[in-house]
Amino acid sequence: MFQLMQVQEQRLAPSGGLVQTILKATGERLRRASVQKMLFGRYGIVSYGYLSMADALFVETFAEFQESCQAFYSDEGPPLRKIITEEEVQAYDVTLVGLIEMAHYRELMGEPLCWRATQAVFYRFIQDRPTIRP
Repeated sequence: MFQLMQVQEQRLAPSGGLVQTILKATGERLRRASVQKMLFGRYGIVSYGYLSMADALFVETFAEFQESCQAFYSDEGPPLRKIITEEEVQAYDVTLVGLIEMAHYRELMGEPLCWRATQAVFYRFIQDRPTIRP
């Protein structure tokens, strides 16, 4: 696992960093305090070390982008918009929004609050996981 810069969780912007503002629908949802509390509090998605909540959610969900994120943070790699196509951006954005909605649903139903389990249910019953290489 790689080391990212230490950034205080409460100072993170909803978007920026590696993903900048290209994941528009995801960024909109991350502006909501209730979504932030759910994902980074109750679900325990790791946000320290990232430049934005969108970076944290994206990389913690799609681990194959960890190296790209580290390279970007070290000024040795491009932002996400230069790595993936517009079609791929849409696929990742739709997937993250769906996962956020699934997490909220699972929370309301009293299901265990585990991000990996939420992903497994979502990918099995709702939508396939994007298989785009970084």
